[in-house]
Order: sequence, then C-alpha cells, then structure tokens
Amino acid sequence: MDLSGEEQPVVYLQALRVRQEEDFKKVRELVQSNTIVIMNVEEMFDRDFSTLYREVKKLVEFVEQIGGSIARLGHSRIIVAPPTVRMILPKKTKAS
Repeated sequence: MDLSGEEQPVVYLQALRVRQEEDFKKVRELVQSNTIVIMNVEEMFDRDFSTLYREVKKLVEFVEQIGGSIARLGHSRIIVAPPTVRMILPKKTKAS
C-alpha cells in the first residue's frame, strides 16, 4: 500500500546468469510477469559475443515495445525492468 492507501502491484527482483540463447526467453517471461531481472552475461560475453549481441538487441526491442526499461550495470550485467518500474537513467548526449 502506498501513502494514498492504494494497493500497489508486487514487483519481484531476480538475478539470472545468462549462459545461452534460450535464457533470454526466460528473461522476457520474468519481465512480463512483473519481475526486475539483473542478468549476468559474463560467461556468454567471453564465449559467444555475437549471439549475446544479437539477443541483447532483440531484448532492447522487446523492452521498448512493452514500455519497460533496460540498462547496463558495468561490464557484464544488465538490468531489465517491467513497465511498472521506472528507472532513472542518464540522458544520452551527442558525441562532439
């Protein structure tokens, strides 16, 4: 319940080690079920960067489509949030 007395949806947080292409399906399912996912992609980054790049690109499109948020956390982690969560992200600036 928030200060206005309204019931708020429950949001879960789950850490997930992404090792293969199929793990991205699990990430999408979790985000659709109102779960924030912190992905560790280090293993896939070292082993299969081209697949990782392709799948992250598809994940970004999915997140934009549902109105969620996605951001990188350092070198090997990505956070993905459902539409019910608002992330404060730095503004993108044009390179000079």
